[in-house]
Amino acid sequence: MSSVECPIFELAYVGFEVTDLEAWHDFASRVLCAMIVPKPNGLDLRLDARLFRIRVEKGEADTLAYVGWGVTDLQALDAIHDRLIQAGIKASLDPDLAASRGVAHLLRFVEPGGIATELVVDPADSDVSFESRRAPGGFHTGELGLGHLTLTARTREESERFYRDVLGFRLSDRIVTTLGDFEVDLVFLHINPRHHSLALGGPQPKGMHHLMIEFNSMDDLGRAFDRASRAGCVATTLGKHPNDRMLSFYIRTPSGFQMELGWGGVQVDDSDWSPATYDRIALWGHHYQETS
Repeated sequence: MSSVECPIFELAYVGFEVTDLEAWHDFASRVLCAMIVPKPNGLDLRLDARLFRIRVEKGEADTLAYVGWGVTDLQALDAIHDRLIQAGIKASLDPDLAASRGVAHLLRFVEPGGIATELVVDPADSDVSFESRRAPGGFHTGELGLGHLTLTARTREESERFYRDVLGFRLSDRIVTTLGDFEVDLVFLHINPRHHSLALGGPQPKGMHHLMIEFNSMDDLGRAFDRASRAGCVATTLGKHPNDRMLSFYIRTPSGFQMELGWGGVQVDDSDWSPATYDRIALWGHHYQETS
């Protein structure tokens, strides 16, 4: 695959459409330790100084509504717009939507897996300092962005070509294995030192398998595991993947899709990083838990 410049520097935010807003408020407070900002018909969930990192909006479905990626500047956004046009993908600048997201510029399109995607410039910070009493160490965001997403790919090869050749994402590694009767073929892509901001796999019923957010403190992760256990929403036990080496566990959200909570993931240095292919999902742990 060709190598193009990647002016996309972070996973900036995600938006979820949910049917049970009250359940999400409870989940975000008790388990995620996020700072909650009520909005008309929804919630903004803060993990750092940004206005929001996760936006939850009341709707008729439980699904990933959109993904926002941060772009360095308007000139870079224009260059990506040209590449999208050349790739046959319709994209449009939307000033009204930009204002509602708290960004200076926003380019919206649908990527090959069917996910509404927003490329944004200059996302705003809140005037109110971030605070989480249940996660005093905070979240590992900053130059690493929100975290990572594992998204649906109608055809994994097509989606990989798009993100690498059109948007400029870089290959971290792959996992190719079998889990029971399920064939796993995942590609992991990065845009900053985080091991991956995006993973692409087979079709998912809600457009995604999970969103990962990372704590700065292992103790905050451990306390979150205790809270998730008490809440009955643990999907997998603690474990480590072979590629990003993050200590993590998975939880079930009120909307049915999963979130991964982690700590201590490795970081990529492009000057000496060599992509590999792994034949297992976990080094240890991550054992599936039945619903209570």
